[in-house]
Amino acid sequence: MLSSLWYSICFYANFYYTFVLRWWSNITPAEYGVVLIGVGVFGWILLKSASRK
Repeated sequence: MLSSLWYSICFYANFYYTFVLRWWSNITPAEYGVVLIGVGVFGWILLKSASRK
């Protein structure tokens, strides 16, 4: 039982890893811009919430 669970976790992790690598290798300039804006917004949210403590 535990072996099949571990196999499923590794299978899906490997699938998503290769999916992201293929996507990143063929990224367009517009998609790259979306990634940069997303990282910027996420960082800004983290910095805003850190100043409240």
